[in-house]
Amino acid sequence: MEIIKARLDKILVIKGLVENASKARSLIMAGKVLVNNKKIVKSGTSFLSNVDIKILEKNEGWASRGGIKLAYAIEYFQVDIKDKVCIDLGASTGGFTDVLLSRGAKHIFSVDVGIGQLCWRLAVDNKITIIDKTNVRYIQLSDLHPSINLITCDLSFISLTKALNNLLNTTDREIDIIALVKPQFELQKNQIGKRGIVVDENFRMIAIKKVSLFLKEKKCEVISTVKSPIKGTKGNLEYFIYAKKEAAKN
Repeated sequence: MEIIKARLDKILVIKGLVENASKARSLIMAGKVLVNNKKIVKSGTSFLSNVDIKILEKNEGWASRGGIKLAYAIEYFQVDIKDKVCIDLGASTGGFTDVLLSRGAKHIFSVDVGIGQLCWRLAVDNKITIIDKTNVRYIQLSDLHPSINLITCDLSFISLTKALNNLLNTTDREIDIIALVKPQFELQKNQIGKRGIVVDENFRMIAIKKVSLFLKEKKCEVISTVKSPIKGTKGNLEYFIYAKKEAAKN
């Protein structure tokens, strides 16, 4: 076979490792493709077609299925994570944290209300500071050093309008926000169906609008939204919002 230089998703198809480019991109964004034993998460990265490629098994990807979601959102929004100081709210076992680390984050504060959940591989990494047993509502960004310039969040049983309120009030720095909106935690009880599933698309859009308006009230520009590539554990559709807060003017 002639050796050519091409995008990674195209190479996977050429080699017959996947059926089509869409499947290739899904695997790459899920962190399940290694090139020369290095995880590559950008499907547009170019390589020679004779490069060594390994597709990982299901349990060899991100620390949790949340990583699939964030990897997709980062590529969709085209957010550069390299050298950013991040705070990951609702870190749990570390799906989001794992993605941030793989994308070149300078440091990550991994926050969770529970204790000892972060997977061992991440827990021992010196680029990660674990903040356990902590309610995100009471975190003050001004207390964290180095200063935060990216917030990610994957939270349950709390509205983002409550979770992010204090954080955004306690920083005057420019900051990016990639937030996972879970409609069932943003709506009234009468807007939520059986088993906690939000069936009506109109209600899901209300949830997105609620969070968007809140962010605008906090002097953030809402840049884009996108549906998560996979549903929540109970089957709810979820959405990412990408927003940016400008630095305060002196």
